[in-house]
Amino acid sequence: MPCSLLTVQIVLLEHVLKSIKLVALIIFVMLVGLGAYFWTPDLSKDKVREQYASVESMFFQDSLGNKVHYRDQGTKDGDVLMLIHGTSASLHTWEPLVRELKSNYRLVSFDLPGHGLTGETVDRRYDSGAYIRTLVDLMTHLNLSSATLIGNSLGGRIAWQAALLHPDKVKSLVLLAPSGAKRVTPAGSNIGFKIMNSAIGRYLSLRITPKILIRRSLEQTVVDKDLVTDSMVDRYWQLLRMEGNRRAMSEVFGARRTESDSVANSVIVPINTPKLVLWGEQDRILPINMMEQFESVWSNDLFYRISDVGHLPQEEALGIVVDQLNSFCRLHSC
Repeated sequence: MPCSLLTVQIVLLEHVLKSIKLVALIIFVMLVGLGAYFWTPDLSKDKVREQYASVESMFFQDSLGNKVHYRDQGTKDGDVLMLIHGTSASLHTWEPLVRELKSNYRLVSFDLPGHGLTGETVDRRYDSGAYIRTLVDLMTHLNLSSATLIGNSLGGRIAWQAALLHPDKVKSLVLLAPSGAKRVTPAGSNIGFKIMNSAIGRYLSLRITPKILIRRSLEQTVVDKDLVTDSMVDRYWQLLRMEGNRRAMSEVFGARRTESDSVANSVIVPINTPKLVLWGEQDRILPINMMEQFESVWSNDLFYRISDVGHLPQEEALGIVVDQLNSFCRLHSC
């Protein structure tokens, strides 16, 4: 090969390598810039608790020494309703329902471990067993021998599994789109859950949590987008960023179920406790066809489909939930 031709090829190769390095540098700078732009630091527990605790907020120390946030509202001598929220939510989701029912019932809501103002726990266990332990600890703290459990999504699964483990403590169940059934069709989900279901997404979420992502996830969770207000988005965004909460949420989604975790692996089985199950027909997170599995096992219980409602019936269809709950409690002792 003539030296001149070889020289030209070498020069061209050097130009290509320089171009590749330049492109790589540009991409790197862009990624760093995007990371810096979207980087969202943790918020101190004191700051978040000051903003989102109310005059009704109280804290108790559970059996492991965790500081659990709860509210005990309504009529103290009324039937006791314990309210259990879903994944990534907090007790605040129940406040509209509390306002409607507080003149007739005693309503106890609380933030699950890894959520809300309870936040990260000392043992960093975020499974059904840990959640039920917190529920029982709170009942013990309040000297409640039994109560009606009302749960949405994950909170619904916690409620019906608590009835399996502690039937003496559960008078009845009101379940709003409870989890625990097998998926028979793919779910639309929301963008936040999709990100958290991947290892890379969980890793990035520890430091990068854009507010727009929270808004989009909430809008994909409900049918009426007007329900997603600025204050609602701010609350979810800031509670998630409370020190330790993003790490806890990453572990919630990344947890591996083991054969020894009998609670997490339990299937839908007959439960003698009276039950009311409500489900939004446009639920993207847990499609309504999952309700059929509960109906087939709990055939003697009450089921109600709510049209034009997504995954948060307690907020999207407040009037219907209140009417159904009151009717149920008149029929069965709550």
